[in-house]
Amino acid sequence: MTYNYRKIEGSMFTGDDVQHEGFIADELQAVIPSAVNGEKDARTADGGIQPQTVNSMPVISVLTKAIQEQQALIEEQRARIVALEAGNTAKDAALDAIRAQLDANTALMQQLQQVLSAQIGK
Repeated sequence: MTYNYRKIEGSMFTGDDVQHEGFIADELQAVIPSAVNGEKDARTADGGIQPQTVNSMPVISVLTKAIQEQQALIEEQRARIVALEAGNTAKDAALDAIRAQLDANTALMQQLQQVLSAQIGK
């Protein structure tokens, strides 16, 4: 997500016009608890905002694992596609052979009909 810091009096947040990218800590905490330090809506002893912080290493680890799993799935699907294409090629060849045999049988049937017609006509 993208965000801009807003100025919060008495905190480290001074506000700026720079657009930042990052995670919403409490949403990230629900998915990767070890990636977030602190509690949502926590306050300091004097009542100030105690922001949550994000530790990027657990996020990097989880994302890397997800990429590895996706890559394995991609490779598995790629191999399956190659096998299916090979099967289709073999089936296409078999279908071509069946069509050729059908054409030959049709021609032979026509010849037989002509012979039978000639025999009946005698």
